[in-house]
Amino acid sequence: MKTMFRVSFLLVVVGLLAGCGGGGEDAKIAGWLGPPRATRSGEVEVGSFNRYADDAADPSFELSALRTALEFLALDNRPARTTSVVLNQPPEGADEAEVTATLDGLLDDSIRAERYLLVLERQNDAWRLRSARWTQRCWEGRGHQDFSTELCL
Repeated sequence: MKTMFRVSFLLVVVGLLAGCGGGGEDAKIAGWLGPPRATRSGEVEVGSFNRYADDAADPSFELSALRTALEFLALDNRPARTTSVVLNQPPEGADEAEVTATLDGLLDDSIRAERYLLVLERQNDAWRLRSARWTQRCWEGRGHQDFSTELCL
């Protein structure tokens, strides 16, 4: 019985240690869960995503401004009735792009839609976020009908 306990305990310890990255150069972040919560002014912090992109196990998304924006927004984790994404990028070779993503028909009793405006810049061959802004639209009877950082009722 003691031997079985020791083996089980050892397996638990080994499993915990295996899950702990040493923080070294080879440590990779498992996945991005989506943008951080916006401040009251609508600003969304982008530094954590840029660090994630630097350490991503599969950095192929960073070769495209659109794919970088989609990775940041993690839209597959955001239930909405309608999602639209618009890329505004000057001709090939440009070092800046804007992406506007609108999630409409949210499963929320107050907030109908959220909109993100992302500004990206090319750094060498990789796209990084320069800034991100968030606004929302309320359901009818629950507040403003324009996109704003104002709270819904």
